[in-house]
Amino acid sequence: MLYRELEPEKFWSISNKDANKKQKINNAILTNEYGASIKKDGEYIRAIYDTDGEIWIIGRGTDAKEVHNLDKHLVFITNWIKENFTKGTCILGELYVPGMTSRAIRAYTGSLVDKSLKNQKLRPPTFYIFDVWAVNGTDLMDKTYEYRMKILETFPKFGIDTPYIEFAKITTGTEEILNMIAEAFENGEEGVVLVKMDSTPNPGKRTAWKTLKIKKEFQNNIDCFFTGNWRPPTRDYSGSEIVEWPYWENLKTGEKILGKMWSDYNEGAPIEPVTKPYFLGLPGSLEVGVYKGQELTPICFLSGLTDELKQKFANDKNTVIMKPMAISGMETTDASIRHPKFIGFREDIPLSDCQYDKIFGEE
Repeated sequence: MLYRELEPEKFWSISNKDANKKQKINNAILTNEYGASIKKDGEYIRAIYDTDGEIWIIGRGTDAKEVHNLDKHLVFITNWIKENFTKGTCILGELYVPGMTSRAIRAYTGSLVDKSLKNQKLRPPTFYIFDVWAVNGTDLMDKTYEYRMKILETFPKFGIDTPYIEFAKITTGTEEILNMIAEAFENGEEGVVLVKMDSTPNPGKRTAWKTLKIKKEFQNNIDCFFTGNWRPPTRDYSGSEIVEWPYWENLKTGEKILGKMWSDYNEGAPIEPVTKPYFLGLPGSLEVGVYKGQELTPICFLSGLTDELKQKFANDKNTVIMKPMAISGMETTDASIRHPKFIGFREDIPLSDCQYDKIFGEE
């Protein structure tokens, strides 16, 4: 079999006209039959060490009968597959640039070789691997998605010579997948892909309920307001930038110290790194509420807010609280919001529009 002659498999998605789209997706997740991974905003790429011993790097838009090889454009992928695999290997992934959309990829796949390589030096793309159809002469077309993902885990990870090879992380379980979806949207990802764990590849086909692509319409915009209540911030800093971290507290005196104190800390000084909100005396999260009839009803606490907004709250609550605003999130059955995210204040609606029954329905 020549893997370069196979066509890409196509995602299946519920029509946007389907009023029960979100519920159907939720029902699918509840079956525990799917594995979920992040969907990058890039261009589909197959990296192939074909059975005839040739290397092929192919995009989604390529006609199987007139294959356009990008092996000289995307040399970092070509070298990685040549150095780590033997013939009879077919790896699927997405070429993307962190923080940019798929349009950026044309600078690498839609230009002449010299221009493509020059563009990659200026802004290196990443090859994000999410599936494998064959490896080192072993065909995996009859193997389940769950099996193939275990094969991916054995692949050589990126290093000094190939810093732009990345692997999808597969998540299973209802709660875990819902959390992944929320976090993906919070982090600005394009979406999440669900694949049935017992499914096998079907090139060129779009099989209903085998794969599902979930984009941001899965989230809901919610009209609400800050109530004025808040929770204190986390004190202890647990980030990875401790050497350069400027926010510290003296354990003996409680004095807050601004500056790079890693050397003193490392030598045993009675100080500890603390979070920026704690250091500045800002709230950690703000309570969000709506009206249930005439009664103010809290629905969640909102974190991940900008320091500027928290500072406004700390300096003068009246500039922030009881102002109509929109957040996004996923509803839960206990009248709360899963993974809420601040979108912005709304001056186009009155406070009375922020109603409980618009979110959770009438009781």
